Amino acid sequence: EWHLGRYRYQTAPSMDRMAVVYLAHTALEVCLGLIKLRGRYQHESPGERSAKSAMYVRHHAASILSLAALSGLVQWRGLIHTETGEICNAVLAIFHLGAVCSFAHAWLCSRSFPAAKIIVPHAPFGVAFALALL
Repeated sequence: EWHLGRYRYQTAPSMDRMAVVYLAHTALEVCLGLIKLRGRYQHESPGERSAKSAMYVRHHAASILSLAALSGLVQWRGLIHTETGEICNAVLAIFHLGAVCSFAHAWLCSRSFPAAKIIVPHAPFGVAFALALL
C-alpha cells in the first residue's frame, strides 16, 4: 500500500466495508445481467416478448454487465479508496438511486408490482455508494 496525496493505493484487495459492497455489487450484477441476456425477465416465459422487446432486455443486460465490470475492475485494481473509486461511487450511487426513483414513480402511478421492488436490490447499493462519498 502506498499514498499519493489524500488517496491510498492498495496493492492487495482489502475486505473493508466498501470492498464487501463492491464484491456483492459485482457478483449480483453479473448474475442479473447474464439472466437478462436471454432476452426476457425472470418472471416471463420464453417467447413471451417480441424480438424487438427482447432486444431492449438484452440492452438492459449489457448496461448491468458494464456496471458490474466497473465495480469489479475498481475493486480488482485496488482503487476503491482513490479518486477513481470516488468517481465510481458517484456513478453507481446515481444509477442505483435513480432506479429507486424510477421504480417509486412507476409504483405510485400503477401499484401493479410489489412495493419491495422499489427497495431491492437498488436502495442498499445506492445508499452504500452515496454514503461512501461523504
